[in-house]
Amino acid sequence: MKKQNEDFAIIHNTTKGQVLITREPEDEHEIITIWVRLEDIGMAKFKMTIKDEDLADRAFEKYKDYEVTKTAINSVLNQEYL
Repeated sequence: MKKQNEDFAIIHNTTKGQVLITREPEDEHEIITIWVRLEDIGMAKFKMTIKDEDLADRAFEKYKDYEVTKTAINSVLNQEYL
């Protein structure tokens, strides 16, 4: 049976849209997915596969801070969306 973390989803509501961050344990890695729904551009999905569980824990904890999430999204999209 797959292990489920106590915190497996984070939601950030913004004036421009909504960000959902999910974490799913797999057999040999963790998957962190950032789902972005923005009024201007629609939906975007960013998926990270992380083999080190400790690193995945730290990354997921960081994404609880909206400013960290905002910086990551804007960097990937190369524009100020959030």
